[in-house]
Amino acid sequence: MNGTNNMSTKEWYKPTSENISPFDRIYLEECRLPKERTSQEASSLGAIISAMQIKPRVLDIAGGFGRIGSELISQNLAYSLVNLDLNREFLDLARKNGVSEVVQADMRDLAFKKGSFDLALIMFTAFGYFNDEDNFRVLQEVYRVLDDDGVLVLDLPNYNRICNNFSTHREMLLGNGDIIRYEKKIEGNYLIEQRFRVVQNQSQKKLLPIKLRIYSVSEIVLLCQAAGFNELLVVDQELRGFSLTTSKRLWIIGTK
Repeated sequence: MNGTNNMSTKEWYKPTSENISPFDRIYLEECRLPKERTSQEASSLGAIISAMQIKPRVLDIAGGFGRIGSELISQNLAYSLVNLDLNREFLDLARKNGVSEVVQADMRDLAFKKGSFDLALIMFTAFGYFNDEDNFRVLQEVYRVLDDDGVLVLDLPNYNRICNNFSTHREMLLGNGDIIRYEKKIEGNYLIEQRFRVVQNQSQKKLLPIKLRIYSVSEIVLLCQAAGFNELLVVDQELRGFSLTTSKRLWIIGTK
């Protein structure tokens, strides 16, 4: 894997000494999702919870501003819900969105006892920030904090579809008229997205990049199995059969 060690040691996702991160407040606008998508994902999670036949203690890992957690709470689908994230500002927003239990922590070191939760969520491409060893550690930690028969829902892009339809450039218009310009490339097993902010169509400022480990379906299944999740279901975000060519998302549902 080209450049893996450098990416790991730089901890690119953490705030710099100037308190700058790829996941600053601007990220909320960059990655805003339509309400229909959140509602659909909550509906799928509701079906998973219904099959569990209990109202689960939920851990929403890298839950950010509570996009999913607030939906589960408002629909009374969770016995309890903890939103864990590294970004303090996002956690403050989660509280405002109705998620009262928040924890600021690294997903590689879950500060909970064994068996603390019945359902763990890793949604919206929150998995793959690290090198392979640390990504595996995340899954091991999830397995540890889940109770017997606990369930993991891991939401990933369909990287096969992305790579087969790869586009090196895209742009997003922000509400204030600025433009975020993206330059994408694949280096080894990593998808790297360089970001530039064009202010009022004039000056351009380089932002911090976003880097994600690309996992094939077979790779992520084997990684989940190695962490202990031997009962695995591979579906799309609507809980239908997963297609390498047409599915937008890959959901791995693992039972402990």
